[in-house]
Amino acid sequence: MIKILQVVGKMHRAGMETLIMNIYRNIDRNKIQFDFCVHSNEPGAYDDEIGKLGGKIYHLPSARVSNLFKLQKATDTFFSKHNNYRAVHVHYSCVGYYYFKSAKKVGINNLIYHAHNSARESGARAKLRYLMEQQSAKKANIRFACSDLAAKYNFGNKDYIMLNNGINTRKYRFSNEVRLEVRKKLGIVNRKVCIHIGRFDIQKNHAFLIEAFDKAFQKNNQLELLLLGNGVLKEHIQKRVSLLSSAEHIHFLGNLDNVADMLSAADLFLLPSLYEGLPLTLVEAQTSGIKCLVSDVITKEAIVVPELVIQYSLISSDTWAEKILELMDYERQDTSDIVKQAGFDSNEIAKYMECFYQELR
Repeated sequence: MIKILQVVGKMHRAGMETLIMNIYRNIDRNKIQFDFCVHSNEPGAYDDEIGKLGGKIYHLPSARVSNLFKLQKATDTFFSKHNNYRAVHVHYSCVGYYYFKSAKKVGINNLIYHAHNSARESGARAKLRYLMEQQSAKKANIRFACSDLAAKYNFGNKDYIMLNNGINTRKYRFSNEVRLEVRKKLGIVNRKVCIHIGRFDIQKNHAFLIEAFDKAFQKNNQLELLLLGNGVLKEHIQKRVSLLSSAEHIHFLGNLDNVADMLSAADLFLLPSLYEGLPLTLVEAQTSGIKCLVSDVITKEAIVVPELVIQYSLISSDTWAEKILELMDYERQDTSDIVKQAGFDSNEIAKYMECFYQELR
C-alpha cells in the first residue's frame, strides 16, 4: 500500500481541508492511504472521519517563530520513526521547508508543495511567513496550485501542476424541497437570504460584509444573513453586529456539515475576500445555482457559470448594498452539470490524484 503524508494546520472545515477530504473519500484506500500531520492541539472537524477512513493524525509544534528550532527537531524525530511514505504533500506551506529537509534525510524524495493562496496579509509576521513559504517552494520538487494566480504568487516561473479544487457536484445540486425544509427549521419564511461561508479572519473581510448587508437591510428589512464558519475574529464580528440595526437578522451558525443544504436555502452568496487562491465555496455556490456577489480579486478560474457571478470592487460598502438588493430576484437553475464538465468534480480529481500518487517512485 502507498502511504502519503498530508501536512496541514488543522483539519477544520475550510476550502483546502475539504479538498483533501474529497480526494481521500474517493480514492481507492486499499491502494493508497493518507496520514496527517497537524500543527494544533485543538480537535479538527474531520478528525473522526479520518480515523474511520484508516488515517492517522500526528500533532507537531506550531509554526510560531519561537518554535522553529523545536519544529525542525520534531520533524526529524517524526521521519526517523515514519520513513515509509511515498510522498510528503504539504498544504500548510510555511512549514514545508522543515518537512522536506527531514524527509530527504530518510530517503523520501517526492516533496510536494501545494499552493492554495494568492496573497498575504500585511505586517512583519506575514512577511516572515511569506519568506518561509518561499523556502518551502524552493525545497519542493513537485508543485501543485489551485489557480494560475496562486502559482504565480508562490512559484514565480517555476513549473507546476494545476489541480482544481473539487467538490461532490451531485451533493451541491439545488433542491427546492431541501430549501423549504431548511428555511422552515431556521424560521425564515418569505424573506430573502444572503449567505457567507468562511472562517472568521482578516482574509474573508467580515467587517465589510456586515456593513454592506446592514446598509441593504436599512432599505429592505426583509433580508437575512447566514454566516457559516468559526475563527479567531468571530467574537469581534459578533460585537460589531450587536450594534447594527440588522443584528437580529444576522445568524452565526458556526461550522456545519450540511453546507449544500444551506446554499439551497439561500438566495445570494457573498464573498468579499481580500485575497483567495481559488475559493472552493464559490464553486459550491455556483453548483447550487445561486447568484454570487464576489470581490474583484477573485481569480477568473473560479468563475465556472459566468451568469451567476458578479465581481465588484471593495471600495464602497454602499455599492455592495445596492448590488445585494439588485441580485435577489432570479429563477434558480440546475447548474451542477456545468461545474462537473468544467473539471471541478471531486470524484474525477480523486481519480487523477490516485494515478499521480501511484506513478511516483
